[in-house]
Amino acid sequence: MKNTIILLSMAVAMVSCNKVQDLHDAATEVIPKKMESLSQNTSELKRLETVKKAVEELNNEKNYVKLSPVPVDLMPWGKKAAENMTVEDELIPYIYIKLKDIETVRYDDNNLGKPYDMNDPACVRFEMNKVGVFNALATIAGFLPEAKVDQLLYKLNNSDEYTQTIIHILALRAYFINNVLMNEKYKQDKLIDMGSVEAAISYNKSLERILRLPYATSIKVDISGFVLLQDFNQALSVRPDMESAKKNWMNIYDGIKTYLKVGQYSTDPSQVQNQQQRAQAAINQVLTGLSGWGVDTQTLK
Repeated sequence: MKNTIILLSMAVAMVSCNKVQDLHDAATEVIPKKMESLSQNTSELKRLETVKKAVEELNNEKNYVKLSPVPVDLMPWGKKAAENMTVEDELIPYIYIKLKDIETVRYDDNNLGKPYDMNDPACVRFEMNKVGVFNALATIAGFLPEAKVDQLLYKLNNSDEYTQTIIHILALRAYFINNVLMNEKYKQDKLIDMGSVEAAISYNKSLERILRLPYATSIKVDISGFVLLQDFNQALSVRPDMESAKKNWMNIYDGIKTYLKVGQYSTDPSQVQNQQQRAQAAINQVLTGLSGWGVDTQTLK
């Protein structure tokens, strides 16, 4: 009897050990997966919150006050939206809806009994807000990472839905990069450090990519939604300047030669040498860019 009890106790102990081991194995396999899923969900929630906040600010007319020459209050939010929006579910629908609003939403339709009137401050503000929306859309398009441009071009090549909206995004991107970034933020006299020079080169390459597309001359946005301030219909109907990348390469070259101060604030000789190498690499990229547009760069070296 005693032996039987001992055997039963051993059997129970073995079963218990096996169950513990099974639980351990399950925990080892399941818990990391759940933690990974939780981490992914947390990242997605953070992304969605960033997009939500960015869109709120881009839609807020308080950020439409300072639009020229640089829409300074829109740029940080446009950059966040560009970096965090998904292409298919968020970026394309947002651009489509907002451009549609610029084109079709009318002051007199939304304010019954009130016609368009230059002496009506609310009416003028209504139209000026459309200018703000246009700048918000251009800012997003201009700051899109190249990986998202890849997705847009794939959809365009595949003749997916919203091809015209993608064409509009490319036009807005070319407009923003050339008119806001290259002609203002990174114009010649602003190229005083290597960071600015390298950023200018990167953005001009993004612009150049659009200009090199076989259908570049068909890339445009036509605006006709302004009733009171009709000059904006022409001003905001944009298409890429096919000479802009070449002009920008030349401006970057002149900026490097005239305004860049290599090692101006560096006390470490190795840092100065590093900056000199970066400056030469930048000049080489600019010369390559100019050569691509048929410029004889031998006279520049």
